[in-house]
Amino acid sequence: MKRLLFICLAIIGLSSCEENDPVGELGAVNKQAPSIYLSPFQPVAKAGEMTTTEVSYWIKGERVYNGLHLWWKVDTEEAYELKISSISYSFKTSVFAEKTAYEILSSYEYDFSDWDPESKTYRKEVGIDVPLSFKTYTQRPSQVATADFISVVPAEVETAMYEHLAVSATSANHKKLLVEVLAVATEEEVMQTFNEDGILTAEGKTWLINKYTTIGISTLIDSYNYGKKHSITSKFEGISSFGVSNFSEESNINVI
Repeated sequence: MKRLLFICLAIIGLSSCEENDPVGELGAVNKQAPSIYLSPFQPVAKAGEMTTTEVSYWIKGERVYNGLHLWWKVDTEEAYELKISSISYSFKTSVFAEKTAYEILSSYEYDFSDWDPESKTYRKEVGIDVPLSFKTYTQRPSQVATADFISVVPAEVETAMYEHLAVSATSANHKKLLVEVLAVATEEEVMQTFNEDGILTAEGKTWLINKYTTIGISTLIDSYNYGKKHSITSKFEGISSFGVSNFSEESNINVI
């Protein structure tokens, strides 16, 4: 009977330990991810200048951090406008590219003096020194000759322009450009690309695209505008002493 009572007490004791394990609970709290809030940077920043903001970070039950990092990535937008003055034609498009994938821009030391008792968070000023080379750039024929500029126009821009020209120009403008200005087609060939209702046919579209592709932009284009600008996307990372990482929401900056 005594042996049976001892076994029951042991089972009860084991069950109690499983339900109330303060050491285990503390470990679970300590291993949670930090909370990070990056106040958005000003949406526009000047190249060659520093832009700053504040980050707040905190974690329940822990005061030590193994890493505090500001990350950034850089994207570019190149804007093209190609013109054919004889028919008052203009084609505009933009090419977007990733200049730099996400990487650590700056690392910061954990400092207990950053603690703000009022908000119960660590608060630190962080900044991005925007490179002068990110300054918005514009280019005109007066700066670079049209022929020289056209030689470096991306193939995808050139292809897109041919299709746009084929479907957006009127039959009268196609006739003027191909028959009168360039003398590379007959009036009958051009007019056959449209049906009796004056609508461009599928076969006509293909014919016009092929015709303009054969001619090439070096012959078609006589003026242009070009611009290039940069944008920065940033986020802040906090890593706890247990190696648990978390990131803030992203903040976007357009550079001028």
